[in-house]
Amino acid sequence: MSFSRVIRWLVGLAGLCLSLVPGSVLACAACFGKSDSSLAKGMNWGIASLLVVVLMHASLIATQLIVRPAVTGGAASLVSILAWAAALWLVVAVIAVATGGQFTRQPLRTQVA
Repeated sequence: MSFSRVIRWLVGLAGLCLSLVPGSVLACAACFGKSDSSLAKGMNWGIASLLVVVLMHASLIATQLIVRPAVTGGAASLVSILAWAAALWLVVAVIAVATGGQFTRQPLRTQVA
């Protein structure tokens, strides 16, 4: 059997298996009307944090391509990248000291009447 034929068989088998799975297994909490559950809120925070990571990475790469001279190579390029990484970790350390190591928001306190 050729490689492409094996891949077609595997894709077909995966499609058959997915068609036999009940819909409740494949759906998220929002599809079943529980979009305010803690599971859905956690999923939303996970999606938002991944979006922030992707945007930060894209901006870092763009900054490195624009700010760092394109003609440097080898050891000079490595030193500039390591210096930039050290500067970013210094910013993280300053924020950690300023917030007392508390990076997350404190839960809101509800007042009982």
